Amino acid sequence: MLLRVIIGNLFSFKEQTEFNMFTNKSKQHSHHKKCINDISYLRMAALYGANGAGKSNFIKVLRLLTNCIKAGKVVSYADDLKFKLDDECKTDPISIGVEFVADNTVFFYTVSFDKTGVLYEYLSKDSANNEKRIFEREFDNGKEDISFYDNYADDPKNLMFIEMLSEKFVGRNELLLSILNDKYANDFTEVPVAYNWFTETLVIVQNNNEYSFPIAHVMESDKGLLNYANKLIGRLSTGVNGLSVSTYKLEKNEENSFIFDRLDKDPETVGETKSGLTGDFINYIKEGDKVIAKKITSSHLDNNGNQVDFGLGLESEGTQRLVDFIPLIYGMIKENHVYVIDEIERSIHPIIIKELITLISKNEEINSQIIFSTHESCLLDQEILRTDEIWFAQKDNGGATKLYSLSDYNVHKTANIENGYLNGRYGGIPFLSNLTDIHWSDEE
Repeated sequence: MLLRVIIGNLFSFKEQTEFNMFTNKSKQHSHHKKCINDISYLRMAALYGANGAGKSNFIKVLRLLTNCIKAGKVVSYADDLKFKLDDECKTDPISIGVEFVADNTVFFYTVSFDKTGVLYEYLSKDSANNEKRIFEREFDNGKEDISFYDNYADDPKNLMFIEMLSEKFVGRNELLLSILNDKYANDFTEVPVAYNWFTETLVIVQNNNEYSFPIAHVMESDKGLLNYANKLIGRLSTGVNGLSVSTYKLEKNEENSFIFDRLDKDPETVGETKSGLTGDFINYIKEGDKVIAKKITSSHLDNNGNQVDFGLGLESEGTQRLVDFIPLIYGMIKENHVYVIDEIERSIHPIIIKELITLISKNEEINSQIIFSTHESCLLDQEILRTDEIWFAQKDNGGATKLYSLSDYNVHKTANIENGYLNGRYGGIPFLSNLTDIHWSDEE
């Protein structure tokens, strides 16, 4: 699970800014609390703020770090990502730190870099409330310095390994976390645990993601998920009577030959394309020497009570987004993931999104964690969220994003948080000039 994120000099974040999932003393929704090594943390959080306040930037930070870890290197265009409203930030590095729980162990990973490459990288684990270094790497005065566990270098063979890493095996822009995971996982067993948390446990759904995974293939493979999807979609007043998965053998031609080429190179992957005619997202998977296409089909009832099938691409954007969320909600119960979602309410009616978040909030069987940004004030309800699960993003006079929790305020358990928020009591809302001063019909 995610415990905290520390960001410095990246996007709209200037000075080191922290977001965390730690608990306050509230007894509300006690099933939202988890505990490890005497550290109490939460399974939900909502991030509010005006447009341009930095909510999406917070999620972009996690996306950037995850992409770098998967690629095994930091980006070369780091200078373009730094905070741009202060000249001093031009020479300062970017820094990202994440504390998380994986395999019942608390890890902390941080990396600092600029356009020249990695300046500092560190991974540790918490053992009996004592932080133990797994590796530490620093580039200073033109020299790469790498160290591992305490006393690791006492062995001459290990010392030689460190020297070879420093001099030959680790490039300036490469991440040691990724290199150790790819080549030396058996020697550093905690590294794959940390690596997999970023690449598998952490699931990021940004605003521009229409589908975050091959939904048709997943539903076709898991009948339990399909049954759950039909139960849920029928209760959300979308007009959809049911969902099913259509499958057919794909015949190769000039237009789709790239699909066959892709699957020949990587037969284990699931391909995906969007139909230009219907807007359907179609999944492709290789089964033997055949390529099978799969797509979601929605059904409606006509005026005679007969079932009429639609491609999901013909449904509204809101309905498509709801269908996309169903595996996520199902996965929250079945698996241990950290879902980070940008603008969770996008294209979804306030009543429906409130019902979905309430469903997640009240379900005591959920093992996953969900963190989302939103503008939807109806979710600011203490029947849904604890005060320590509500966060705000707001820019200061210098244009830098600050993150702070509702826990910073003395909020009574019966207080109407939504009214207080809309009245500006907690910040995180837009401040508008007098729009009546705009004379629409005036000519220049």
